[in-house]
Amino acid sequence: MPPSIPAIIIVEDEPHILVVIRRILRDLQLPYDIIAVDNADSALAQAAYHTCPLLITDYLLRGTNGLELAREFKARYRSAVIMMTAYATPELRAATRAAEIDHFLSKPFLIADLERAICSALRA
Repeated sequence: MPPSIPAIIIVEDEPHILVVIRRILRDLQLPYDIIAVDNADSALAQAAYHTCPLLITDYLLRGTNGLELAREFKARYRSAVIMMTAYATPELRAATRAAEIDHFLSKPFLIADLERAICSALRA
């Protein structure tokens, strides 16, 4: 039985950032459930029960990093991906381009930049 509940999954291990991103998504009034988790394993477990048009993930996570998680979501679910990080090195930017990550945001970022990335990723 294929997953049928569409959801946007947020993966962020900083609770205050997770709350802000969840609030931004709710304010956009998108027709998706919003699932917020703090690690890659939980994100993959949730994706088994939902269609996932968009993954929003931090780069530095416990266990699997956000880039590995993004590659998994793109391969398995064909999800659009927004990667966020406070450690935006040239090497990481190149790796996200190579992995065809849809949007890359350096922390701190403007709420408007995240909103634009979300809307753009869901249109693609």
